[in-house]
Amino acid sequence: LEFDENPDIWKYFENEVLVRVERDTDHNGKIDYWEFYENGVLNRMGRDTNGDGKPNEYQYRQGNPNPDPDASENPGPAPKK
Repeated sequence: LEFDENPDIWKYFENEVLVRVERDTDHNGKIDYWEFYENGVLNRMGRDTNGDGKPNEYQYRQGNPNPDPDASENPGPAPKK
């Protein structure tokens, strides 16, 4: 977190349960890191390494039986400043 008045982490909930976290880790105004939760439990993490605004590298929580990046939720556009 930086204290520059610009948000760099966003949390999304459905029915009061955490489903996704998005972060701007390099503080350029674009989301480049995602955490995806299932039933409130971290399932996988994604990172945008090519700057296109979409996760292209994934790390799966140990025990995930079917790591399928195409099944991940659409992270959507970055929030407007």
